[in-house]
Amino acid sequence: KLLTIFLIINCQLLIVSFSVHAQKFGGGLIAGATFSQMLNTDIYGFQKAGIVAGVYADRVIKNKSGIQVEMVFVQKGYRKVTKDPISSGGAVHFVNLNTNYIEVPVMFESNLKDRFSFEIGLSGGVLINSKFRNENGEGSMYDPSQQPFNRFEFGCLGGFHFRISDSFDLDLRYLNSILRVRKHQAGQTQMIGAVRLNRGEYNSVLQVKIGRAHV
Repeated sequence: KLLTIFLIINCQLLIVSFSVHAQKFGGGLIAGATFSQMLNTDIYGFQKAGIVAGVYADRVIKNKSGIQVEMVFVQKGYRKVTKDPISSGGAVHFVNLNTNYIEVPVMFESNLKDRFSFEIGLSGGVLINSKFRNENGEGSMYDPSQQPFNRFEFGCLGGFHFRISDSFDLDLRYLNSILRVRKHQAGQTQMIGAVRLNRGEYNSVLQVKIGRAHV
């Protein structure tokens, strides 16, 4: 419920920001690429490529700081391709998990030097769908151990922002889930204080985005 409220409030902020025509407000479009992995799985490395696209609104608080609210479509997941060294035919094994989210990141930006700034924030997301595929076919039926995903995701972000020109920005970001996106596949647990909880799996995502300002 808290995450739902977070998303609703920030969607309203985004809409209100676009409707305000004061000089301190701006907005535009976002498009870029994602490179993902899922922590606490046996697949490591940012090998899963995807897209991120959406809109944003920002407001300058002071000369060297501001707030940016976004609404974006983001692809995440994991991917691994291996070749069987024993098979004479060189059989290829692969797994590919694709998850699609609608997210509302809220970022605080602080200018470091000239056109270069640091940003940090929180993000709430809603899972649209997920699709698993391996060499046997597509769908969870080919992976009986696959746990269902949580409907909502909550994460933290950090990165760097560079103003290429008056109209274009470049963002380099890292996002990591704060709450698990699903239970650990093998049921591994860990102690949190005096409570033993499922270890869980978490999204870990690199983003490279271009923003088109003031459209």
